[in-house]
Amino acid sequence: MNTYYKSSGLTAGVYYQFKVVASNWIGLSPYSAAITIIAASVADPPINVRRVDSTKTSFTLTWDPAVFTGGTPIRDYQLYWDAGNAAMLVADFTELINTSYLTRVHQQSGLILGTHYRVFVRTRNDAGLSNPSAVLRLLAGVVPSSPLNFITAYQDEHTITLSWIAPSENVGDLASKYKIEQFNPVTSLWVVLDERNDLSFTISSGLVTGQAYSFRVSA
Repeated sequence: MNTYYKSSGLTAGVYYQFKVVASNWIGLSPYSAAITIIAASVADPPINVRRVDSTKTSFTLTWDPAVFTGGTPIRDYQLYWDAGNAAMLVADFTELINTSYLTRVHQQSGLILGTHYRVFVRTRNDAGLSNPSAVLRLLAGVVPSSPLNFITAYQDEHTITLSWIAPSENVGDLASKYKIEQFNPVTSLWVVLDERNDLSFTISSGLVTGQAYSFRVSA
């Protein structure tokens, strides 16, 4: 005996009411309470969840709406996060805030300097909540200042070694990488030579004795 029913040929976005009776050889039972169901599925999650800005105690993120809405209008968005708990599983993220379907940006303040936060967003329509979006990792901090004491630590006819000191203001997190670039006088462009964690870099090929070269480093 089936205890389910599948209705087809419905119109997307329309609400339908259903109720059920049971029967035996004696007759029919009273009707069950009616339920109301919308002919729709949950929407896709938001896309392109991304950082807009951050400060020492806040971050701002935004996202784009899902292409597939599930056949019914988007009602709002729900944001979830780990509240700075790096050990928290994504499945255990807690609800942070709801925004209207017109609001696809959120600024979160009151954060701890240097702490990483993970966030995802879900779309809600009349059929329910979408799956989570991609998880975005954000940092309460600001862009570091320039590396200090950038010098030629060693040079000979075929080799140049550059060195520098970590930025004086590296608010929020240790500079995780340094980018070393060389100026190309032919194209007037800076060309990336390497990105590394070290505080020095050696060029040992492609140099011409007696030719001047320009380099720069950023954190």
